[in-house]
Amino acid sequence: MDESSGNSQSNSSSDISSDDENNLRLIHELLSTSILCSKQPQHNLIMQGSDWLSELLSDHPDRIYNMLRMNKDTFQHLCLFLKGKGVLMDSQRTRISVMESVAIFLQTVGLSERQRTSCERFQHSLETISRHMKRVSRALNLLAPELICPPNFSHIHPRILNNTHFFPYFKDCVGAIDGTLIAASVPVSRQNAYRSRHGDISQNVMAVCDFDLMFTYVMAGWEGSANDARVFMDCLNNDLNFLWPPNGKYF
Repeated sequence: MDESSGNSQSNSSSDISSDDENNLRLIHELLSTSILCSKQPQHNLIMQGSDWLSELLSDHPDRIYNMLRMNKDTFQHLCLFLKGKGVLMDSQRTRISVMESVAIFLQTVGLSERQRTSCERFQHSLETISRHMKRVSRALNLLAPELICPPNFSHIHPRILNNTHFFPYFKDCVGAIDGTLIAASVPVSRQNAYRSRHGDISQNVMAVCDFDLMFTYVMAGWEGSANDARVFMDCLNNDLNFLWPPNGKYF
């Protein structure tokens, strides 16, 4: 009698435990369904990124310069240039135009914005913003050999030749060379090396330009703590792309 009663209680307890598991599973599914059904779109502002860009292009010229660090004509020319060279095309996947893609890149880089801030400004996901940052960066890198051209050493530049303050004193000068500190994003473990004399995290970039203010050589990537002379000597001794001026010419 006692044994039968014990088996009955055991079976009853097992049934209750099974029912509890089923109930918990059902509650979990209901909660999951409720969360999915109540999910709200994150980027649903009335003014989308393309609308904001159109407003910049049609409004006061200082606005687009302040936001993209570039005036309207230069911005439009850059977009047409990238598109004409075939290195950047309108995105069919996300329906983002070349102009919006370039604007995303310029605002993020020019204003040192976080990509999450650009998500809110242009109303796109973080993945989309990151992808277009990489697209524009790659496109600009592809054009580097075309935009950063070696100087012409064979003639005297008109800015020198036609200015009595410069000619004949600088008739053999072919450009200017200098270094500058540019802000850099560096892992914490390496920040001490990139801390400049001003205390900022930066890289020391050496550049050469001609008298049309066109870059003819750029060396980027050196730590901000490195002095200009060290960067310069490294370019002279180790970089095969550095163009030495012919005898009698100088920077």
